[in-house]
Amino acid sequence: MMFQADVQSDAHGIVRALPKRPKLPPAQASNFLELTARLYEPLWRHKSLSLISLGKVSVAEELVMILEHTAPQPLMNVLDAACSAGLYARTFLNYEPTLTVHAVDISLPFLHDAKRRAKDLLASQPEDAGITLVEADVQDLPH
Repeated sequence: MMFQADVQSDAHGIVRALPKRPKLPPAQASNFLELTARLYEPLWRHKSLSLISLGKVSVAEELVMILEHTAPQPLMNVLDAACSAGLYARTFLNYEPTLTVHAVDISLPFLHDAKRRAKDLLASQPEDAGITLVEADVQDLPH
């Protein structure tokens, strides 16, 4: 997938396409903290889904539903918009190793955490597949 000419990858391999961090309310601004990114998936993700679904859907069940709904096919490009720590991106790649997943988030700390969480998975992927981490606003994609 091609990016706009002015988009560059940083030293961590993250595509940087966010000209400046937007002004956000305090609750959303907390997503730019490393601690929030590190704790989101292990602590809050499961709790929030339980609250939203009134305890009727587990994260494991949600991931099965995502795969059934999207039915990823070999060699597809997939967009994980507002990817947070990359749970869906990792799920897609575990399901179909030949995918190229574009995991986009506005929070660089979350993208760093997504990269950390996907490290072992990415080491076993074909060279032309994997996860491309993109710091961008999903309303203004650099693709």
